[in-house]
Amino acid sequence: MSFVLDITAIITYLSDLKGADLLEEILEKASKGKARIYVNCLTISELYHVIGSEYTTKKANETVAAVKKWPISLVPLDEGIALSAGRIAVESGVSLQDAVVIATAMDKDAAVVTSNQKIAEFFEDTIVLGIDGDE
Repeated sequence: MSFVLDITAIITYLSDLKGADLLEEILEKASKGKARIYVNCLTISELYHVIGSEYTTKKANETVAAVKKWPISLVPLDEGIALSAGRIAVESGVSLQDAVVIATAMDKDAAVVTSNQKIAEFFEDTIVLGIDGDE
C-alpha cells in the first residue's frame, strides 16, 4: 500500500500525539519494503516554516533532516500536481497546501495520512490519526 503524509501527520508523529503509533506502524512497514510513503516537497517546506516559526531555523533544519531520513520518497511539485491541486482547492474549498497533499495522493494512488478533518471529509482514501488538536 502507498501513503502520502501531510504536515499534521508529521507533527503528530514528531510530537508523539494521539495517532503517532499508527504512523509508526506505517513507517515500520515502509522500512521493510511493505509500504511506500510519499511526502510532497511543499509539505517539507511547510514543516520548515512551522518549526522555524515556532522555534528556530536551526531546529527547523534538524527536523527536516531527520524527516528526510525516514523511509519516504519526496515528490516534487510538478505541473500536473500543481494544476490538479489548484482545481481541487477551487472546487472543494480546502487550502492550497491541503490540495497539494490530495493531488499528490491521487497521482501516487495512495491514501492520505492526516489529522486534518477537511482532508478527511474531501478525500475518501484517508487514514485519520486524530482530529485537529483532539489529543
